[in-house]
Amino acid sequence: MDLHVTPMSYGDGTPLPEGLRRALLHACPPGRDPQFRPLHARLTRRDDGYLDVELRLRVTPEHCVGSSVWDVKIVYEPQDATAAAPDAGQEQYDWLALMIAAWVQEWWDTRKLLPGDSAEQVED
Repeated sequence: MDLHVTPMSYGDGTPLPEGLRRALLHACPPGRDPQFRPLHARLTRRDDGYLDVELRLRVTPEHCVGSSVWDVKIVYEPQDATAAAPDAGQEQYDWLALMIAAWVQEWWDTRKLLPGDSAEQVED
């Protein structure tokens, strides 16, 4: 996954709105295990209405000295994709960030992926 062009953007390279960027950066409150921080994000609304969320995450499990970097892709249904729209509003941005945080938590705990989702470790 090539996410090095713009740290947080839409699929066309347009930077994410500040409210959405902030929500993604603060999606992992203290005390959550694992702790994670998005390094890069790209959100792309597909022609079929689905939303592809591609993230490069630094993940630090509780009680571990080090962290690892993962590229993950999460696919959201068309009815959920509207939360990523440039004009969606802070409440929807916060909801989307919460959904992403819940996905990361569940994936980390179970390593199960839904069809279309992916996760690959890219760095120790």
